[in-house]
Amino acid sequence: MVDTRLPVQTILPQADVEMLMHQPVRTCRPEDTLAEAARLMWEADCGIVPVVSPDRVLLGVLTDRDVCMAAWLQGQTLSSIPMGSVMQTRVETVHPESTPEEAHSLMRQRGIRRLPVVNETGGLVGILTVDDLVRFLAGEVDSLVQLISREQEHERRRRL
Repeated sequence: MVDTRLPVQTILPQADVEMLMHQPVRTCRPEDTLAEAARLMWEADCGIVPVVSPDRVLLGVLTDRDVCMAAWLQGQTLSSIPMGSVMQTRVETVHPESTPEEAHSLMRQRGIRRLPVVNETGGLVGILTVDDLVRFLAGEVDSLVQLISREQEHERRRRL
């Protein structure tokens, strides 16, 4: 029997970002244009494209908002604007072994919804989104509800 008085962290299974992240991730290079980024976002139904070097080291990211604002502010076609001139180079990241709690805390502090996941050399290995965290948490809450229900049923039978 599981002691339901234990802290939630000891009842729920341990998870890390690697278990939750999206992979593989579609990427672009700095010399690619915003038209290519927009096409990738449309095809993958995502709002972010990581920009990587030839050896997949994360150089920056480009969001759907970045594409729209660059096109509007520069007054040029998307096919004439290189990603390298628009991408965000100060990017918050997490590692595959980071916990969902650490990722969530970083997202809340920085007001962001997506985090590139990088290895120890800065190589891109995945993307973690708020939606990934919500799905994980919903599954964990469901598991906890099932555990409590089983324990309540066990206790009820014991009293009979």
